[in-house]
Amino acid sequence: MSGVVVPSERIAPGVTDPHQCMLICGRKLRCKNHQCGELCHRGACPPCRSATFDELACSCGRTRLYPPIACGTALPPCHFPCQRTRECGHYSLITHECHPDSTPCPSCPVLVTAQCMCGGKEMKNIPCYRSHAASCGSICNKLLPCGGHRCQRSCHRADEPCLRGQPCKQVCKKPRKACGHPCSLACHSPAMCDESKPCDALVTMTCSCERMTAQQVCGATTATVRSPGLTRIACNEVCKIAERNRRLALALDIKDRADAPLAGLVRATYTDDLLQFSRTHISWVRDIEAMASAFIGDQNRATLHFAPMKQQFRAFLHALGPFYGCRSRSMDYEPLRSACWDRTAQATIPSISLSNAARYAQVPQMICSNQIHTADDSDFDDSASHDFDLPARVVSSVADRLRRKIDYLVISDLRHGLVEAELRTEIDKLISSAPYGLRWMGEDD
Repeated sequence: MSGVVVPSERIAPGVTDPHQCMLICGRKLRCKNHQCGELCHRGACPPCRSATFDELACSCGRTRLYPPIACGTALPPCHFPCQRTRECGHYSLITHECHPDSTPCPSCPVLVTAQCMCGGKEMKNIPCYRSHAASCGSICNKLLPCGGHRCQRSCHRADEPCLRGQPCKQVCKKPRKACGHPCSLACHSPAMCDESKPCDALVTMTCSCERMTAQQVCGATTATVRSPGLTRIACNEVCKIAERNRRLALALDIKDRADAPLAGLVRATYTDDLLQFSRTHISWVRDIEAMASAFIGDQNRATLHFAPMKQQFRAFLHALGPFYGCRSRSMDYEPLRSACWDRTAQATIPSISLSNAARYAQVPQMICSNQIHTADDSDFDDSASHDFDLPARVVSSVADRLRRKIDYLVISDLRHGLVEAELRTEIDKLISSAPYGLRWMGEDD
């Protein structure tokens, strides 16, 4: 039977029990500096009994512990001001408590004058701790390694690469050979532009008589070269009638009304409020346009009634009605109040619908009814009915014009002996188409 050989130096003195472990514990004590010297045991080791005979002091030396000092004793916090000298050499009136060497002093708040990181401008009133990173905010504008773009980062260190190891991600913008439009791909220098993909630039197309305009994607590739001006949109019925009128004007030697090819029509654009409302409620606006087109096309219908709706939607219909040549009014009381359009002699469908015009960045002109210029206050019977957008927005020019209503005019300092017939003659010269009444006022009125 073989036994375990234990070195004599690890056997605790005075061990007589043959069943007892004869090794020294040897585990690290809580002080982390010494090992347990007790015989092998269960449970936690006893506290370290070692002591030091050196003084324990803080960095400023005003907080001390005198020997003997038990091992593991921590120095209490020092509440005296820190005496260290800052690397920048500034002295701050704001003090802080003494701290160990491993803890840095707070940042220096003293305001200084420093050069910006790119070195192009001298910055004043910069905190000292930020003087090494002062930025003037200017765009770097250095030529990038791709050779076609310039750095768009704000002020940065001259020794710091503009791209910071990343490839240039700016838009190429080199002219495409197929159509001449700028390339919209990310920078791919020095490789040539990939023109196998269709060009996504927007081009303005016109009809042959140049009365209608529209925008569409170019779509040119190396296989389908597109020349500017070759593709046109088809003329509509209004263009055909305008061309007929132009030829008649040339034949009869009369003035051709190019701005109004048909009686009762004008060239106009939708207002910003109508366009904004359409983009927000595009599905609802398309349903309204379908109802309006069916109403205009049915000559037997004199009135179009809409379902009861909220005030902002009724206001939208009031502002849209004149573009279709309809007089707009409201009916019933809340909550069943609704809008109604009445057909006029100028009723027509605009050449470009509102939902289509809202898709363009630059709103195209269209031909619509001149009712937008001839409508009066009777077309609108909702007070503030045109504020269909945010309250702070400016309402449509048509609605704003219709709000301005003159209730009466006071004419004073009349010539002595002036009779009513003479006065009416002069007033008719100014407002011949508007009905009015005269009432003489005395000093007591």
